[in-house]
Amino acid sequence: MKVLIDTSAYSALHRGEKAMLGVMQEAETVAIPAIVPGELHSGFRQENRYAENRALLAGFLAKPSVRVLSVTKETA
Repeated sequence: MKVLIDTSAYSALHRGEKAMLGVMQEAETVAIPAIVPGELHSGFRQENRYAENRALLAGFLAKPSVRVLSVTKETA
């Protein structure tokens, strides 16, 4: 199964929401639009765990099953 996640879905995943964890366990490929990491970094700056959140995101994006989608007419 292929999954496309947005900022809210990424946040739900890292809050440990069971439904999102279940979807992610079933996914063979996870796509994330390039704009989402930007939104997440903006939110990270408003919290006191900026470095920790950045490291978690970097680890997530480095997974072989995760693909960052460029912003194009097709992905829009």
